[in-house]
Amino acid sequence: VHPDGHGVLFTRDVPDTSLMWNLEFLAFDGDGEPSTILANDGYGGRYSPNGRWIAYGGYTADRWEVFVMPAGGGPRKWQITTSGAVWPQWQPDGRRLFVQSSGNKASFFEVETGGSSFQFGTLTEVMPVDDLSPTGVPFDIHPDGKRMVQAGPDPSVNLDRVSPIHFVTDWRRALAR
Repeated sequence: VHPDGHGVLFTRDVPDTSLMWNLEFLAFDGDGEPSTILANDGYGGRYSPNGRWIAYGGYTADRWEVFVMPAGGGPRKWQITTSGAVWPQWQPDGRRLFVQSSGNKASFFEVETGGSSFQFGTLTEVMPVDDLSPTGVPFDIHPDGKRMVQAGPDPSVNLDRVSPIHFVTDWRRALAR
């Protein structure tokens, strides 16, 4: 979701292709038609907290890397990883950009997002994380920026005894009955 809440950025498969996705934006107050921000070249886009930049994953000649581009789109982009990385996500204050780097490590770049050009420092590894997943990043950053949580299997859990979680939507209509 854009930081000002006026729309959502999402990834859409490009039909009849392999490893190609569009980053698209859907305005909440628009006509219901998304606009393409980046064609055939990105997935998992995330807005910077100030809404000026989008970090996303893209496929280079031989591996996945993380890029940053202006939120309004256009040809300018910065490739910030060079040895493989996926699933970018911003620290809530916007001072760091986290990625899942090669070797399954949560890593970050110090970034500067306030100027007219995006700037970033060197990669700093933080902790090991679970294997790469096509379904999303296996960790998240606490709003204070000082802690992280990691999703993954708990080897002590007996899966035969795990209870499912049921999500109830439109529950207010059920109350009216």
